[in-house]
Amino acid sequence: AAAAVVAVIALPGDAPGFRLKGAVAVEATVVRDGQTVVADTRIEDLGALADGDRMRLRVRSAAGRPGRVEGLDGGDWVRVWEGAIPEDGWLPFGLTASAGSETALRVAVCEPERPIPADVFAAAAAPEGCVLRTWILDVR
Repeated sequence: AAAAVVAVIALPGDAPGFRLKGAVAVEATVVRDGQTVVADTRIEDLGALADGDRMRLRVRSAAGRPGRVEGLDGGDWVRVWEGAIPEDGWLPFGLTASAGSETALRVAVCEPERPIPADVFAAAAAPEGCVLRTWILDVR
């Protein structure tokens, strides 16, 4: 589920690229018209996306940890993916940016012994052993 806004902003969470017993970063590779235009770049550093851009996410330094990705779809958060972060960090789905409505992503990554709580994004602060990040993407 993809949509649009005015700026790439890192919202609640730690400093850019979050930390969880070692550096963990969420990055994206963006393909436009069949060409890679941005590769392995932290989401907060992406800049503007074009309508129709395809994006893949990679979570570095978190192999095997439980993760969840949600996207904003028409004002509601929708679970896009949940599972163990793959060894290479590439999450097994792609997203397409579309102009006209807000595009936002949020990611939770927890320690291996901590399954992700169903309400992980509902709390004011991240549950112990988990990190949460939210980004609003600029799609033009």
